[in-house]
Amino acid sequence: MDVDWSEGATRAFNWAFNASHCPLSRVSEAPFPEKKLTPVATPRNNVHAIQDKSAMNDVLICGNFAQKRGKFRQILQILRSGVRSQYDRLASTSSRLDMQLYDSYGISPIAAQESVWLPKLVSHPDAHLALLTTLFPQCLHIELIVFLCYYATAVLVLMPGTRIVRLAILPLSLWIYAVAVTSCDPPKLFQDERFAYLNQARVLLYLLFALRTIVWSFQPKHFWRVKSRAEITPELYDTSPPKVRTTQLLVDALDLCCNWRGCGWNWSRHIPLPHETRSTKSTTTFAAATVGSLLLHLIIVDFSHYAMQWLAPSIAGSTKGASIFDAGLPPLTRYSKSTALTLLSTAFISCGEQAAYDSGTLIGVLVFRQDMSLWPPLFQAPFLCTSITEFWGKGWHQLLRDTLTSVAGKPLSVPFGRLGGVVGAFLLSGLYHSLILWGSGRGTDFVRITGFFVMCGVGIGLERMWRNLTGRRVCGWYGRVWGSVWMCGWAHIFVEAYAARGVFGSIFIPPSFRLTTYLP
Repeated sequence: MDVDWSEGATRAFNWAFNASHCPLSRVSEAPFPEKKLTPVATPRNNVHAIQDKSAMNDVLICGNFAQKRGKFRQILQILRSGVRSQYDRLASTSSRLDMQLYDSYGISPIAAQESVWLPKLVSHPDAHLALLTTLFPQCLHIELIVFLCYYATAVLVLMPGTRIVRLAILPLSLWIYAVAVTSCDPPKLFQDERFAYLNQARVLLYLLFALRTIVWSFQPKHFWRVKSRAEITPELYDTSPPKVRTTQLLVDALDLCCNWRGCGWNWSRHIPLPHETRSTKSTTTFAAATVGSLLLHLIIVDFSHYAMQWLAPSIAGSTKGASIFDAGLPPLTRYSKSTALTLLSTAFISCGEQAAYDSGTLIGVLVFRQDMSLWPPLFQAPFLCTSITEFWGKGWHQLLRDTLTSVAGKPLSVPFGRLGGVVGAFLLSGLYHSLILWGSGRGTDFVRITGFFVMCGVGIGLERMWRNLTGRRVCGWYGRVWGSVWMCGWAHIFVEAYAARGVFGSIFIPPSFRLTTYLP
């Protein structure tokens, strides 16, 4: 259906004038309506003259509008034809570009022609294409727009009375995140599948941006922060927020974007943070301890990856991927090997996250001069926890705790109770990690990944049932055995999903920087 834009604009103008008191609503009548003058009983002699002057002004205004309306209609026609020609030109160029990119990644021209627009909404999980990466600056534009949307919401949530504005721009922000995730794949520029995991990091960040944007948009009160954790007292949450300057507001918004646990913010009241184990007497000693932690965990990442490559070359030595369950081995040997791979994968993931956090700590403390108390340890001895509840509640990192509980945990706890909220948060976590795996361009495994997280929530529910029946918490050595068996058992399916898609065959550390490269 061809829509006449100029006719619609003209009708809109006529409707606007019909709603006003000006006689322009009858401008289409020929030639112009005469304005009858009614004598007014008044002692003054110039009443009729005033009314005559008013009528002449109305006629002059109406005449000018009649002349300008024709010109306005012509301008709209010109704009309409110009916009349509530019749209057709861009559509033709985009179609040719999409076809070339599809062909360069091994997609048949027929399939590409049938779904030129579809990957811009949701790209196929087995062919995550780089639709907008022919030139690297184009991809940088997308990254910049995504961060600006995220940053704008962070600025608004620090200002009182902006909830309506945040909710108004929420759909646009979510749409931009979706387009960026499904239409841009910068690691494709390397032309090496061993770097495909870098796009998983992009998907991880953009999904987190989307979830945090949702949380901030529905936040009834605005946020504020302090300069150190020493200023955080119970009275802080009940006092009025301090007034900040515009410059400080922009700096605080940047901190909010990067501060996932909310260290130093008024919204992180119920997030447990580990006790500091590094010396905080001086920045030098604190930075030295952080550098030591960074190097140590990088070495563990290197050796755990090397052990996986030695134990299962088909899994960690190639991006083709393979199952951790070797069907050619006897059952006992098969599951012993899969358990070893699961434990090595856990060490690899946790130490990799710690190394990344140590890098962020050094940047925050040394470059941005943040207080050392705002960078507490990431983990709190997770492998020494005596229950599943303690593992996920205190031991493991709490980077996603507030986001997951705000989006899924709290809403689902209303109809389904506290246990329903816990399972709902783990369900969202499973969906989140499933989409992260999808970012590598090799598909995903929703059942296995989400199943692992859901079963962790079920384990917490079983521990709560035990407490209700016996009146005692799950703790001690038996709690450690129970938690280890349950977590490690279900972690097999999580590792299987990633191993089958060749994620562990990626290049995480350049070979020239790996110590294991120089082993005999």
